[in-house]
Amino acid sequence: MDEEKTAAVSAVNTVSLAYFKADPALFFAQLESECELRGITSQKTKFNLAVSKLPLEAVQEVREIIISPPKDKPYYKLKEELVRRTSVSRQKKLSQLLHEEQLGDSKPSQFLRRLQHLAGESNEDGIIRHIFLQRLPPAYHAVLAAVGEDEPVEKLAEIADSVADLTSGCTAPVSAVQTQEPDPLARLLEGQRRLEARMEDLERRLQKVSIHRSQSRGRVKAVSKDPMCYLHRKFGDRANYCKPPCSFNSQQGKA
Repeated sequence: MDEEKTAAVSAVNTVSLAYFKADPALFFAQLESECELRGITSQKTKFNLAVSKLPLEAVQEVREIIISPPKDKPYYKLKEELVRRTSVSRQKKLSQLLHEEQLGDSKPSQFLRRLQHLAGESNEDGIIRHIFLQRLPPAYHAVLAAVGEDEPVEKLAEIADSVADLTSGCTAPVSAVQTQEPDPLARLLEGQRRLEARMEDLERRLQKVSIHRSQSRGRVKAVSKDPMCYLHRKFGDRANYCKPPCSFNSQQGKA
């Protein structure tokens, strides 16, 4: 037992555990991993170690348990109550998943993991995939559209991370006056729009050139074959009117 106490004291002094208000179970998973590595098995020792590492906001949630620890399994009781009292409800998680969660400044793979965490046990790949792709900026869509539909959503997230890494290397010049740097994805999207506009303009020009050449060849053939309009060519002097250009004259009709 003395060795366990020594390990616990060492853990208090050296172990740094992250506490996430929205996911307290993760804190206890980290703590239990540290206890296993250090050979700590006592419920009371785990309880004391957890209390020493919890932030003030978490301690206040389980105040009565800390002040009067239960004699039977104090660590499990502390863990159970803190998780129950502070975890986001299932309904809230689903609402956040369906309506609130956005990419923000996160990498696509981080965003995907948040969605999967919110989905919890009902994590259905089809739903997560749809929400993930729907909430990515348009700049990602052109790249991901070329990926096969059979690829898992985790693979799509990796590819999207690569796009994010490429765009993050573009930095704006530093000026004397601090200005807000444009969003890299917005710059990528703007570049894509400009490229598409240039391609459309080039296509329109090529079409005009093609039409002009086609019309020119038609006019040359028509003139060289028969310079008269259709009406004079068919009815001669009896034509009621003439459609220029036409080389017919009344002398030809009399002849």
